[in-house]
This record gives sequence, C-alpha cells and structure tokens, in this order.
Amino acid sequence: MRVVARALLGTTILAIAGCDSVQDQTIVVALTRGAAPAASLKVRLHALQNCQGSFEEATAASDGHARFVRTVEIGGVGVITDELSVCVELGRSWVPLLSSLHGPAPALIEVNCDLDLSTPRCLVAFDGRPQEDLGTEGHDT
Repeated sequence: MRVVARALLGTTILAIAGCDSVQDQTIVVALTRGAAPAASLKVRLHALQNCQGSFEEATAASDGHARFVRTVEIGGVGVITDELSVCVELGRSWVPLLSSLHGPAPALIEVNCDLDLSTPRCLVAFDGRPQEDLGTEGHDT
C-alpha cells in the first residue's frame, strides 16, 4: 500500500511541476536623440512581430522612457515561445525598433534606442543579459 501511495504522490508532484505558469513581464523602452531623452513620442508594444497584431500604446515620459507590463506564459516542461514587437511613431510613420520571437519569456526586456540615425539603433537586454543585434528582423533564442 505504501508503494502505491508514494507512486501517486510522485506522479502528482511531477504533474504539478510540469504545469505552465504565468508571470508579469515588464518592457522598458528608452528613447534618446543626441544623448538627450526623446520625450512625448508614441510607442506601441505589439503582440506579433513586425508591428502587427493587437497593441498597447504609451507616450514616452520626460525621461524618454515608455513602460509596458503584460502577462506571459512560462512552460512547465517545454519552452513556450513569446512574440512581440516595439514600434515608435516618427513623423507620420510607425518605425519598428524591435521584432522578436523568443522563449522562454524573460521577466524584463529593456530596449534602449538612439533615434538620431536614419534607422534607429537599439540595444536590447533580456533580464539584464544583452542580446545580439535583434534589430527589426526578429530573433530566436
């Protein structure tokens, strides 16, 4: 009888450990022009790559930062891929700053962009770890 009880307990623990979970993910976008904060620009966080799909919109504060918080799913056993893109309104156009397909979803994504160039240049970090040039082409991790 004890063997059956231990087997059931072990199976239950493994099943719970394998369940997917959710966590908050914070995306911080820092915009600069000539090393000065670029305030009042509209920034969108899209649910899909290439500025597609549903989005949340924020306006960069006086320090040039826009912040988004969303809920993402984390796989218990397998990796769940996460997809997103960040775009900024420059003039009358939406310009992609980051387009990414990655997994698992980090708790913090930092996107620091210099808007002085003809094509904005962005440095990206996932949970404090610098990523290779993600640019607007996307990235698989």
